[in-house]
Amino acid sequence: PKGTLVTVNGTPITEDEVLFSIERNFGFTTQQTGGDALHKSVLASLISAEVIKQQAQSALSQDILKKINLQTAAYESELYIKEYLSATVKPTPVTKEMVEAY
Repeated sequence: PKGTLVTVNGTPITEDEVLFSIERNFGFTTQQTGGDALHKSVLASLISAEVIKQQAQSALSQDILKKINLQTAAYESELYIKEYLSATVKPTPVTKEMVEAY
């Protein structure tokens, strides 16, 4: 894929993944000052994680792999629901009348 920085046994690791990991795991100041060293460190971490993941996929039992797939699917659904609700549902403030009615 476009933006592939490295491939680990056929699985690409992209620039977008590195940037997402930096944004997710580091504060604004570190993001701004980390530079190439931070980028290289995060890329190395993602490579290590992918190697471990691939080893786990070949070593774990089918029951555990099935459980991980179910957990992944459930979490993915939660993310979609959260984003959808965030984009479409506007919370209304509680009014005095609502409190009194309650």
